[in-house]
Amino acid sequence: MKRWMMLLVVTLPLIATAAPPRQTADLPHQRSSENGVQEPARILRDAVTALTSFSHEAKGHDEAALRRFLGQQVLPIFDFERMAYWAMGRAARTATPQQQQEITIRIREEFTQMLVTRLQQFKGEHIEYLKPRKNRNGNVILALRAVDRQQQRPPITLLFKLHQRHDGWKIFDVVANGYSVINYFRQQLG
Repeated sequence: MKRWMMLLVVTLPLIATAAPPRQTADLPHQRSSENGVQEPARILRDAVTALTSFSHEAKGHDEAALRRFLGQQVLPIFDFERMAYWAMGRAARTATPQQQQEITIRIREEFTQMLVTRLQQFKGEHIEYLKPRKNRNGNVILALRAVDRQQQRPPITLLFKLHQRHDGWKIFDVVANGYSVINYFRQQLG
């Protein structure tokens, strides 16, 4: 459990302190228009760019400023309702709307706190975008590799799972080196 928490705290915000991403024309998803991954890839790329810019400008900002930034620029691309539903497992079917809302709020707050903690601590990653793909359910899997050149740590692969909702593409799970955020929260709730 501690290993997962540490991995999550160490890996998720890597995108926030990364070197600027490669130019759009160089990204693999730009060359494959027929597979339907451009829009979700753009959403993730925009979030990475916003986090990168903020982290370079925000040296010394307090936790409240980080939370405001995340709340305005990053958290809206996550689907915390779906995270909560999957994290609740079978209990989601019998949970009241109020219980589901409470779990959603809890997951959003814990996730936000992990990001804030990580953003305050880490600097210097380089981001490599890997080829995006669609799974058989129509969800898009976007992968990136964060390379910490300053600390000499091994690269960390992050998979962002997105699905399309009525209000656009949203991230519903993040997998860091094989460890899923949804599974982490399922263990926390269990």
